[in-house]
Amino acid sequence: MGKKKPIPVKRMPIPVWVALLGFVGTIITAVSALLGVYFTSHFNYLGAQLPISKTETAESRNTQFAPGTFTAQPFSSQTLMPTASSMPFASPVPVNTQKDHALIVFHSLQKDGTYDIYLSQNDGNAPTLLTRNSFNDMFPSISTDGKIVFGSNRTGNSEIYVVNVRGTNEVRLTKTHSQNWYPVWSQDGQQIAFVSDRDGDNEIYVMKADGTQQTRLTFDKADDADPGWSPDGSQITFSSTRDGDDDIYVMGIDGTDITRLTNAVGADNHPIWSPDGTRIAFTSFRDGNWEIYTIKSDGTDLARLTANSFDDLDPDWSPDGSQMIFSTNRSGDYEIYTMQSDGTNSSRFTINDTFDFAPNWSSILSPIPTPVFVIFSTQTAVAPSEIPIGNPTDTVLPPP
Repeated sequence: MGKKKPIPVKRMPIPVWVALLGFVGTIITAVSALLGVYFTSHFNYLGAQLPISKTETAESRNTQFAPGTFTAQPFSSQTLMPTASSMPFASPVPVNTQKDHALIVFHSLQKDGTYDIYLSQNDGNAPTLLTRNSFNDMFPSISTDGKIVFGSNRTGNSEIYVVNVRGTNEVRLTKTHSQNWYPVWSQDGQQIAFVSDRDGDNEIYVMKADGTQQTRLTFDKADDADPGWSPDGSQITFSSTRDGDDDIYVMGIDGTDITRLTNAVGADNHPIWSPDGTRIAFTSFRDGNWEIYTIKSDGTDLARLTANSFDDLDPDWSPDGSQMIFSTNRSGDYEIYTMQSDGTNSSRFTINDTFDFAPNWSSILSPIPTPVFVIFSTQTAVAPSEIPIGNPTDTVLPPP
């Protein structure tokens, strides 16, 4: 059977008034488009705030959507599809929405007798549990780009891991049959100092942020521990028993020029540089119980900051150097406290019935507490899976 011939369409004459109306409509459409571009480029758009997902990545957290011909509509977290009034088109454009946030990480004793990592903003409210398992995750350190490095014995021995500030994207950095612990970020977030007994005793090592180029810095039969970076990244402090009691030492980042800074009866450990590099805080047992002291970076001008009958441990500086954070058992169990950098005005930071230790206080360019807005544009089609979606039941950090 042959193909059917198409039915010819008879053209009808267009009345003059219809033609004029079409011309005027074309002009109005053009003017509206120009005004749309103007207002789009000069005014902020509004959007529907989405809940934040525990599995959301930092990249998706910092993605907004380019303005165009748009409407702002919420997504349904149940169906992962747009609501009926939305337009399923978007044009993602990464923009820098990061802001400085002072965040605190610490490890806390759980009911099963193991330790997990928590993260909190600097108000102490509602700390967020970052790790949850039946092993010990301890001694966290947070980088300025929001990565948290810590030691864990989940493989049997202690290894070093890194996660983001949401507790996701976990990566194992060391793979040995020895103990690797107490990792500390350099100020620029490019290197990690840590302690390892892989060569027979506790020594100081450094590695790149991705776990490569692991290099031994100290070579002594005594225990070397508690590394801490100077703010300019040129020196590392540490504690060592090489001369008897634990004392504080400093060396270059290549392990050379080791200098002893303290020399007292009783252990000195956990040295930590002030943000301006002028002083070093540490814990000492020189007066019969654990107290917090500071010295100048050359070892002079000793100052005692705490004086009580309890244990004051693990000091760290606030990002601006005006305060300190530390763990203490002065309230019964071990809790996190803050005080001014001269030792005055101490106040309790965590309030619970368990043990909190090893706080690290850092200022990061954090992507987590800023609102998320989604704009649907008619410019480019995007799959629904590429839109940041959350679940209303997810645990989130409060806004700054």
